[in-house]
Formats: sequence, C-alpha cells, structure tokens
Amino acid sequence: MQINMMVIFKARRFILWRETTIYFPHPEAIERIAAAPAPGEIVRFSQAPIVPDSPYLLRHHEVATTCLDLSMGPQALYRAMDPKSCRYPIRRAEKMNGRLEIDSSGDAGGWNDFAALYNRFVGTKRFAAPLTSARLAQWKRASDLFVIRQSGRAMCGHVLLRDEEAGRARLMFSVNRGFEAPEDRATIGALNRYLHWHEILHYCGEGFRIFDFGGIGDGSNGIARFKLSFGGSIRREHSFVITDKLTAAAHSLYRTLPLPTALRTTQRFA
Repeated sequence: MQINMMVIFKARRFILWRETTIYFPHPEAIERIAAAPAPGEIVRFSQAPIVPDSPYLLRHHEVATTCLDLSMGPQALYRAMDPKSCRYPIRRAEKMNGRLEIDSSGDAGGWNDFAALYNRFVGTKRFAAPLTSARLAQWKRASDLFVIRQSGRAMCGHVLLRDEEAGRARLMFSVNRGFEAPEDRATIGALNRYLHWHEILHYCGEGFRIFDFGGIGDGSNGIARFKLSFGGSIRREHSFVITDKLTAAAHSLYRTLPLPTALRTTQRFA
C-alpha cells in the first residue's frame, strides 16, 4: 500500500491479516484507503481530521488533545503557561542547571535509560505493556527521545513522535522517577516540566508548528490538568479503524477467542 504520509507503522500481527497504523493522516489519504481497503489489511488511523463515510469503518472514537501553537514564539508560549503550577517549577529547575544534563542525542545509552525506567514503571502500575527491543526499534525510526539526568542519573524521559511534513511533534511516552521516590516528587515534577519546556524550545527552533501533549480524556484528571497548564488549546480529532468485510469478521472472531495475552496485539487502539 503506497501512502504519501510521514508517520506510518506497519506490522504483521496475525496470520490472517496485516496491521498498519497512520498518525495525523491527510484527508485525501483517508478517503482513498476508506474507499477500497486492501484485502487482509487493518488500517488504524490516529488523530485524523475527518471520519470517512465508509462501509469499511470498523470502529471510531473522538480524541481530545492539548496542543501548543509554536508559531507564537518562545516568549508568548512562556507567558501563556500557568504562573504557579508551570512557570514556577521551570524556574526552580533552571536553578539546578549545573547538576542537570538533557540528552537528546538519540543514542543507545539514552534509549536504554528510558526503556529501563519506563519498564519498571509499567511493571509496577501494570497499565501498559513493556517496551520490548522490537517496539523500541519501531519508535526510534520516527521519534525523538529526550532524557534529563540529575548528577548523572536519569530522572525523566519523553518520546515524541515527529511528523516533519505536518510540522507536529506528539508526546507518546513519558516517565519519571516519581513512582520510585514519592518524597522527591516536587523536585521530579519540576524537572519533568523543565524537560517539556526544553522540548518546546527545541521544536520552535526547528520550525515545527504544533507541540501536541497527547490525549486528555475529558480534561478533568491530574494528567490532563498538567498538560493544560502549559497553556495550549484543546484539539478534537478522530481515531478509527478501516478494513475489508472479511478481515473485519475474522478480527471480531479473534477478539472473542480465549487466547493468552502474549498472543494478542500489544498495540492499543489510540
């Protein structure tokens, strides 16, 4: 399948079908695929601007994210942040700058630090699958990694999906040491915000137009409030699945089978 898109993930998940995930798809690509999906292929569209009127639409839900308009420039972006919950912690972290290192090289050491911290976190909370070497290799091809270290120790890490065509960077994975050291959460929270601010400046400098913090649900939980404190606006988009009728039937049957978790897809519909 040829698609003129930037962010595409392909993977064979089951013997009867292939799966492709497309982030930030163009309307013309959506309409083309939805009109005649390839046999035996499940296409997952994430954060699309439209929902096609197609008989091959398997499921759909609306997603809300918070996005910064990077064309505002650093000064206006900084002023738009909440002064108490956002700007103050960033200033606090800036005073620790002599002991801080931000690694955005994307080398093996940074990815290893991030994966180790992330997998300990999900192993404790059990809300997501761990990042295997195969999944990491997939994300490395289309993402930027930022890790902040304090006195040489990795404290926070973020993986951002990078779409140069759309001028958009989207937070996909985030982890910090707050779950290991609750007594240090205030300091870790400051470092986490400081790392986000560094990323915002980085993408401003690269000419990107949108910094996407990712999903906020209904906007009422703590993570949503954290993201909204950076001053962005809420953007509503669509995630949905397109596939042919035969593959849809096979996939529906597969989802009802009592298979071990390890045999099921680890890629969530997002």
